[in-house]
Amino acid sequence: MKQELEDYFKRKYARWREYKNSFPMISWDEEVPSFMYVGEINNENYVQWKAIPKVEIYEFSEIRDEYNIELHPDIKEYFNSYWFLELTGRYEDYSVILEPVVPGMGLRDFYRNLKEYYHSHGNQPKYIPIGFESDGFIILVDNETGEVLIEDHERGTYEKIAENLAALIKEM
Repeated sequence: MKQELEDYFKRKYARWREYKNSFPMISWDEEVPSFMYVGEINNENYVQWKAIPKVEIYEFSEIRDEYNIELHPDIKEYFNSYWFLELTGRYEDYSVILEPVVPGMGLRDFYRNLKEYYHSHGNQPKYIPIGFESDGFIILVDNETGEVLIEDHERGTYEKIAENLAALIKEM
């Protein structure tokens, strides 16, 4: 997983250098620690950012305690590899937006999305939300197998799109 993330960021940086001659840019957020940003805020309130390898390890004890589940190792590795502000890209016909891992904000959004998903799906921990697709579908990891799926909540259907998170990220 860490290697796939590293390769993803290298590809992202190369595209941005070719397109804008900069690192990726994102809207400045005062809650994000300054070490995540590269350079100064521009006149449109955007700033460059760069992924940083993580040292701090999340144990996910809150999830273990509240839901009595152990997260799939791929999910743990995803959240424990890098700090990053955005992970987006194309995968087959999908425009994928995965959870960012932002220092100082912990897993706040991930926990909130998990809680909402858990309660809206009969308190079943089989699938773990890890992101979204631009058409509003939820991207999930099967917590038993590690497979990545897209859920169409309105139809109540699930479509497997990748063998695992690393395979998804590798192709984005």
